Amino acid sequence: MYELATKQVERERAEAVALGRRVYGARATDWNALARLILADPKNKFATPEEVRDFTQRTYDRAYAAANKMVLTPPVGPVKLEPFLTSNRHLRQAGNTCPQPTTVADQPPTTTAM
Repeated sequence: MYELATKQVERERAEAVALGRRVYGARATDWNALARLILADPKNKFATPEEVRDFTQRTYDRAYAAANKMVLTPPVGPVKLEPFLTSNRHLRQAGNTCPQPTTVADQPPTTTAM
């Protein structure tokens, strides 16, 4: 199973790098170069908390509208999007919630809950 999963990850990374070359050109030489380009691209950052909220709301709305196409029994309960607690606002910088990793391997896993 591990070997199959490792091969699949490598295929997906190669596909991502190929797509990255379409966006960033020859600078997207490999997985880590692509990650650095994505992290440095100002189009991938939010300038204000309102931009984060609006993007998150639009993403949630699209996912909710398509939920029955993605899972057999989609959740039906309401979701309320709220900003960080006041006590956590010091963690937030212009669009970033954690320090930028130096390589993709340094990135913490992320999860999204609905």
